[in-house]
Amino acid sequence: SSPISGTVTISGGTLQGNASPTASLNLSNSGAVYDLNGSDQTITSLAGVSGTTVNLGANTLTINNASGSFLGNVVGTGDI
Repeated sequence: SSPISGTVTISGGTLQGNASPTASLNLSNSGAVYDLNGSDQTITSLAGVSGTTVNLGANTLTINNASGSFLGNVVGTGDI
């Protein structure tokens, strides 16, 4: 599948993605999940409200710009 790019808003459910380095992720509602889907990924920014989750698995998520406010949970044995 094609990598996710641009601004992506996850408002509910789980998105198993393959983000491109130009992607900006926004988990906008409690219960929204972004799953790295088994691969290391680099994104531009990450934002999320309380009750959201980034599932790293055993992978690494790199945030190039480190902008945005992420108040959710990060789970898995990987690195951010």
